[in-house]
Amino acid sequence: MKVRLAKTAGFCMGVRRAMEITLSEANKGDGELFTYGPLIHNQQVLDLLRAKGVDIIKNVEEHDGGRIIIRAHGISPAERERIRDSNFKIIDATCPRVGKVQAIIKKYYHKGYIPVIFGNATHPEVVGLMGYGGDHSIVIGSLKDVEGLPRVSHWS
Repeated sequence: MKVRLAKTAGFCMGVRRAMEITLSEANKGDGELFTYGPLIHNQQVLDLLRAKGVDIIKNVEEHDGGRIIIRAHGISPAERERIRDSNFKIIDATCPRVGKVQAIIKKYYHKGYIPVIFGNATHPEVVGLMGYGGDHSIVIGSLKDVEGLPRVSHWS
């Protein structure tokens, strides 16, 4: 087998969009600019953003305000409400595809379904998605999680 190392790597559509939004906001020079958690899992990009004055925060209560970018992963409704109640101006860079999944989870949760999400329960995107399923979301991250699912006697 022959392995080739790519000279460059790109971003998915959602991250590229979030980067464009963030760089556009950084270039405005319109006050402090933060991302709610790291915008991307790439230290070189985070260093570039930091050089442009974009800081990362995880807790809005520790800051006085400014502009805050919601990264492509999105956030839960509770997190969004907490930011709305602060002195931050929200700039939403949630990936449209993530937003679509959020809307699906919300719709079916309100119809009485229990959302089952496959992924890492601590990953920010999964945490955000879980927020749309109330306290009833189930995250499957391993075979053990599947084995722990409740048994149902029938499907409706």
